[in-house]
Amino acid sequence: RNEIRRLPDELFENKTALQTLFLNSNQLVSVPQSLSALSHCLTVLSIQKNGLRSVPEPILLLESLRELELQDNQIE
Repeated sequence: RNEIRRLPDELFENKTALQTLFLNSNQLVSVPQSLSALSHCLTVLSIQKNGLRSVPEPILLLESLRELELQDNQIE
């Protein structure tokens, strides 16, 4: 298990080739708004085993996303 609690706000800016992102087994309760900058390239996002209570808005803006894994969060 990792201990990442927060990702920098600008982390995903200018990452136009990123297709797969694994953020599993951390302590994330949110994702930065800059994640939406990956809307045309990210196809797989796995953010299992974190502390999310709902699906963060930037994830909803990922137009190219084909696979989303949110298991073992606190989403109701």
